[in-house]
Amino acid sequence: MTRIEHIGDATLYLADCREVLPTLSELAAIVCDPPFFTPAVHYQSRISWGRSWSDLSVLGEYFFQFAAMAKRALAEEGHLFVFCHDESYPVFYPGAYRLWDFTSALVWDKTRVGLGKIFRHQYEMILWASNAGAYAASDGKLHSDILRHPPTFSGDRDHPVQKPPALMEELLTVCTRPDDVVADLFMGSGTTGEAAVRLGRSFVGVEQEPRYFDIACRRIEQAQRQRDLFVHAPVPVHPVETEIADLFSVAAD
Repeated sequence: MTRIEHIGDATLYLADCREVLPTLSELAAIVCDPPFFTPAVHYQSRISWGRSWSDLSVLGEYFFQFAAMAKRALAEEGHLFVFCHDESYPVFYPGAYRLWDFTSALVWDKTRVGLGKIFRHQYEMILWASNAGAYAASDGKLHSDILRHPPTFSGDRDHPVQKPPALMEELLTVCTRPDDVVADLFMGSGTTGEAAVRLGRSFVGVEQEPRYFDIACRRIEQAQRQRDLFVHAPVPVHPVETEIADLFSVAAD
């Protein structure tokens, strides 16, 4: 662990998440986008041997360990959201299935076609895990398991896989309360933290790459300043209200 920054209700660590995660507890949500590299190719001539399920063993073991630590850090009514893709989802799923009462897939529909072959990608998957009785906002709305948000344009990104803040805000609005603690253990440029601060949640972020950590600090500090301006802004008095108050003052005299 090399650096810790405190920005309002956010605590940011420049560190490996495996160092920080065991120190956390009672988190309302973990929202993260971990590396989901596939497959692990072991031999230079592997293409002639074909693919094997064991190619995914490195990824599977890594996530099994992460899921166990996340389970201990989450509150009983907390939620885990892990971004992944079509190949990593089936590798991640067993690690969550054995630990939580409920596991499901959410789909982030990016609303437009992206990269790929023949049938091009327009979505990412989100592994969602929670226990029976997990918190959900009583807002009277029906929430779809397909979340439609345009991606952040490449030219506007501070990180290669930066997510749109509106997507994170939707997840946090539905599954956390104001003042709850939200964590992103693969923070990147700080989108989850920015969304948490905007919504009045406390935030814990961990990032291992210094340049992205610095960007996250700036973004979250800016979001905190904007929120403070909104919270502490003076309430304008309508002219009519002022006139009525003056009339009562005259009458009292």
